[in-house]
Amino acid sequence: MAGRRTLQVIDCHAEGEPARVVVGGLPHVPGTTMLEKRAHLRDYMDDLRKLLILEPRGYPCQNANFVFPSSHPDAGFGFVIAEQGSYGLNRT
Repeated sequence: MAGRRTLQVIDCHAEGEPARVVVGGLPHVPGTTMLEKRAHLRDYMDDLRKLLILEPRGYPCQNANFVFPSSHPDAGFGFVIAEQGSYGLNRT
């Protein structure tokens, strides 16, 4: 049997759009900025996006938010937004 991955997620619904917020269990994502982490997720770890938001676990308008420690001294955290066909970015 292949290795098992456990992600800690919180499902929520805001302004008509379901979201899945990943708060734990992610493997290491290289990068010092959220932009670098987004690029790595997009280029090398897109299976996570597909696992979380595509059917049978997801929904056509669902998104996923990957929460990371911030690299900016004035921010408590940063996150990368994964949508059905692309990745967004919030520099929090």
